[in-house]
Amino acid sequence: MLAVVTKAVHSRYPGLDLITCMESGGTDGMDVRSAGVPTRGVSGIFMNPDEMYAHGLNERVPVKACYGALDPRSIIIRELAGP
Repeated sequence: MLAVVTKAVHSRYPGLDLITCMESGGTDGMDVRSAGVPTRGVSGIFMNPDEMYAHGLNERVPVKACYGALDPRSIIIRELAGP
């Protein structure tokens, strides 16, 4: 999984260091984890932390950040889905 994510991220952001972290919030993965299915999440959103207002009344993500996440996400899906 990490090799696929690394390949995808480096396709758009060559040489960027990747780190893993634990997501402290709830996700849709909660239900499948409860059923015993290993679940991982990947975010391709890069933005200024000072502009991140997650789950607030003014929650938003810059359009540029959304487009930057599309290419890596597409690569991850294709690689994991197989031929």
